[in-house]
Amino acid sequence: MTKTDDKMKETVSKVIELMETAGSDWSKCWATSAGLPATLDGGNLREYNGANIIMLAIAKHIENYNSRFWFTFNKIKNMYGVKVRKGSKSWPVFYYGVREPQTAEEKELQKQGRFFKGFWRFFNVFNADQLEGFNYDLIKEFENKIDTSIKAQTVADTLAKKNKAVVNHGGDSAFYRPSDDTIQMPHVDAFENENFYASVLFHELTHWSGGSKRLERDGIVKADGNSDRQKYAFEELVAELGSAVLSAQTGIEKEPREDHAKYLKGWCTYLKDKPRELYKAGTQAVTASKYLLDK
Repeated sequence: MTKTDDKMKETVSKVIELMETAGSDWSKCWATSAGLPATLDGGNLREYNGANIIMLAIAKHIENYNSRFWFTFNKIKNMYGVKVRKGSKSWPVFYYGVREPQTAEEKELQKQGRFFKGFWRFFNVFNADQLEGFNYDLIKEFENKIDTSIKAQTVADTLAKKNKAVVNHGGDSAFYRPSDDTIQMPHVDAFENENFYASVLFHELTHWSGGSKRLERDGIVKADGNSDRQKYAFEELVAELGSAVLSAQTGIEKEPREDHAKYLKGWCTYLKDKPRELYKAGTQAVTASKYLLDK
């Protein structure tokens, strides 16, 4: 096992602990409208991408930080009069890369489309709240500004209409049906409040985004209903993360789905054995939210 594997396993174990202690509320804890995790690059805002958006948001909650800004040690060294507070612990940011072919044989395989050597790496970051002497005026102009006066139902319904997703209302169950590419939702009055309605619709829209001729995720286009339990459970994790990311990006308070309590134990067991799958699910969830919001 590599140092990267060890670090990823250690990081994912903290998320699993959050799942185990917070239960169905685990995704509500970190899905806030404070803005996506970000850093400053030459004085300009640069938000993190992929699964790191989710993992740093979770880290912010676990460590009880207020700021959404994170910096590498080298960037901090270049900040005049700023230093990491003694005893502070960093949080890893992971990225995936592909190694270039080195030998003649590998180059030939690349020409044939049969050479692919991927790898995971990480670097460490510190939250702005861990820094002494940090000038918060540097990030004040980048504070997240979301119009929270718009009703949650309107926000969710508008997103569905913008994507031309077919949403039918009625009954007491919410689901996405790939066979006819439709979303079924109870009427908003059936929910405890509009935030619950929006959270559930965001979840189903994330499923919808994985359909044929869109993002075509395996859990939607290849899973054979409930018979392929692993793909189905993984897709449910993607949709739950996607709902949380959409809630955070639209300023809707994330509400947990009680029917997802049944998945938590399975997710915890699965991720303990395969920690990289959380990053895979997170990346797919962020890709889905970007797809839906950028339409």
